Amino acid sequence: MQYVVFHASIDSEGPNAYQEYYIKHIDGSPVKSDAERERVIQCLEAAIKRRVSEGLKLELCTTDRVGLLSDVTRIIRENSLTVTRAEVATKGGKAVNTFYVGGASGCPVESKTIESIRQAIGNTILKVKGKPEELKPAPQDSPTRFLFGGLFKSRSFANFGTVKSYS
Repeated sequence: MQYVVFHASIDSEGPNAYQEYYIKHIDGSPVKSDAERERVIQCLEAAIKRRVSEGLKLELCTTDRVGLLSDVTRIIRENSLTVTRAEVATKGGKAVNTFYVGGASGCPVESKTIESIRQAIGNTILKVKGKPEELKPAPQDSPTRFLFGGLFKSRSFANFGTVKSYS
């Protein structure tokens, strides 16, 4: 499945965003059958489902201020985590932010890392949500496992080809 996006339309209404992509084969030919269209839809929906809840969920609720988002993301980055998804809002002077984070190398987030972030941000304003197995104690393995742990992480992308955007 090798497709290109030749047109896109993005709109938002309230808290919802709508994205519509027009694709065709790399050779310029259109999607020809309903079966092919359904296969593309299934692959995209599967990719979205994998991404939606990936990572450990951190909820931050505090008084909004200039630079808050910058400070929080810096603290997350300094603790070797990556943000896979973020929901950022301000409601009545309160910052209501949700971050899905993962280890920079693909390894699970360690409990000592979460404690370090809590100390830097504040225990009372940061809530950790997620599966208990994601808060495993730090493994006592060699640093090589940490450095290359995410490199060999297996995911099946057999049904996906390259999707290119020409915008």
